[in-house]
Amino acid sequence: MLRLATLARRLLPPTAAALVLSCEGSPSGDENRCRSASACGATDALVVMSDQSSGGVSAISAAAGSATTGFFGVDLGADPQLSVSRGRSFYVARDLDAIFELSPRCGEPLCRFSTKQDGLSGSSNPQGVGAAPDGSLWVPRFASATLALLEGGGVRQTLPLPDLDGDGNPNASGIAIVDVDGVSKAIVTLGLLDDKNATPFRAVRPGALAIFDVATRTLERTTPLAGRNPFNAVVFHGGALFVTDAGNFDADDERDAGIERVDPHHPEDARLLITEATLGGSASAVAIADGCGAAIIADRSKTNATSVVTFDPETGAPLRTATQGGVLFGPSLDYHFWAIAFVGDKLLVGDRRRSASGYPIHVWNKTGRCELAPRESPIYVAQKPVALRAMP
Repeated sequence: MLRLATLARRLLPPTAAALVLSCEGSPSGDENRCRSASACGATDALVVMSDQSSGGVSAISAAAGSATTGFFGVDLGADPQLSVSRGRSFYVARDLDAIFELSPRCGEPLCRFSTKQDGLSGSSNPQGVGAAPDGSLWVPRFASATLALLEGGGVRQTLPLPDLDGDGNPNASGIAIVDVDGVSKAIVTLGLLDDKNATPFRAVRPGALAIFDVATRTLERTTPLAGRNPFNAVVFHGGALFVTDAGNFDADDERDAGIERVDPHHPEDARLLITEATLGGSASAVAIADGCGAAIIADRSKTNATSVVTFDPETGAPLRTATQGGVLFGPSLDYHFWAIAFVGDKLLVGDRRRSASGYPIHVWNKTGRCELAPRESPIYVAQKPVALRAMP
């Protein structure tokens, strides 16, 4: 299997299934080609899935413990990510070089937007989506060292990033568009990985944040992160950004890796909230609720066995780790836990081990500040869960 050092930006061979979704956005601005959303029952979360040959998306009711049958008939590619921004939801098809906007309640793909970069062979490897107040979509493209701005269904502007790293690619991945004193800023995580290392994407120094003014679409500054290899999606909660600094996945005691908390008003003061050594492994995904943080961590073994741990998102104090009361869940025998999110007072964790009823999404009910009680019955979905997000 793929080592976790490249997991968040991996590109798998595209599926051969035919594309039946005919609502692709057009660079000419014909936005009316997007289909209308279907009616849907009460749902509160989305999950994207992949079996590494095809993908899908389902809506979930965490309260009812159920999932919709989902959408698998369209060619959604095999390498998805899920973004929620400014009340909009997006399925990021990294291998297809495309973004699907999803209906807000059913998860139905409504529009397909190309993120392909002219002159680049292969995918630009889009990593996520930030929705700006003017309706434009900001997309970090990992392979092409650019930030694509989508309007009217296609790329309208490209912001180059090569000068932000000496090797020509700063490895842009996560993005969050937030208001700072009433002004919209796009904050992009940069891995600053060693692209020329014999082991691809080796984390040899701390990452950075690139901060853009959204109105003028200009880079204002970069500022260093405290940790190495910012990995997976950025989580915004309670006025702060939470970044998983994974470091290198063949180590589990790096001092400059863990989970980082960033105040958008003062990003230069970013600090490691909790270290990799305290967590007990490399952080690959994080979920935050009031008073409670949960993370998926991977050990340093060749299979990168995963566990779920908890911590205080204000102080960084460990709550449930291998050395502090035992992990909340796991460890698995392989890299089985990819997806995690808080949905209201419930923690959801996707599990890529198949059962007789499908692939389970485990649920814990949050009581008190960070007491998590497991619910007996998981929610089952049809494919292996990759990412979870609460509905916008």
